[in-house]
Formats: sequence, C-alpha cells, structure tokens
Amino acid sequence: MRELMDKGQVMTTEELKVIKMPKEEAMAYLEVEEPIKSMTRETIIEKTGLYGRRMMDYLEENQRDKMVFRMSRGLLLPEVEKRVKEAKDLMISLEKKYLKEHLNSQMDYLTTVKIRNQARMTAEEIAMNQIIYQPL
Repeated sequence: MRELMDKGQVMTTEELKVIKMPKEEAMAYLEVEEPIKSMTRETIIEKTGLYGRRMMDYLEENQRDKMVFRMSRGLLLPEVEKRVKEAKDLMISLEKKYLKEHLNSQMDYLTTVKIRNQARMTAEEIAMNQIIYQPL
C-alpha cells in the first residue's frame, strides 16, 4: 500500500479501510504477525526464577549460540517456562514418592525434618539433571 501512496495512485476503499483500522485489527486483517520482541537474559530469569537462572547458566556454558539465537527471536522464554514447569511438577511427584517410602508415624521430629530435606534435595537433583540441564 505504501508503494501506491508514494506513486500517487488512487487507493481502493478496501485499502482505505485498512489504513483507518486500529493496529491490531489491521494486522489481523492483513494476516501479519506482530514482531516478536527479543528478551534479555535478565528478563527471562526474572520471569522464571531460580530454575530459569540455572537453565540459562547451563545454556550459556554449553549452547551459547542456540541460546542467543532463540533469545533474539523471542523463542527462549516459552521453552524455559515450559521446562521450569515440568521440573517443578517432577520435583513434587518425586518428593511425594520419596516421602511415602521413607516416612512413618513412629519417627521423631528431627528425623522427619531430615527425611523431608533429603526428599526435596533428591527430587531437585533428579529434576535438574533430567529436565533443566538438557540441551535445547
């Protein structure tokens, strides 16, 4: 359309409608996607927390090129969010399974705390190795 305006040619009513539409409607009408904003490492970490930071550290050390490419295209945040959610879900299920196997009602308080801490640490370690510390 810009070419038509630059050449001084008359625009059709259809083209005039698109120009007068709000941006979102015009983009949907023309089937144009909104350009994706690139994200910084800090933004991704801020949105995904500790496990997002650990994944970003791993990617920076082992797959820097892929990380930068996906980050610049806005594709990294959804992947990191998905993996962090998977890791948290896995940790919850592993921790419950561990506690079910190792806890009983006859234990004293300190033993119970010790077993709960072991369950959390074990579940976190497994989730980190299986999900977070994996290549893209």
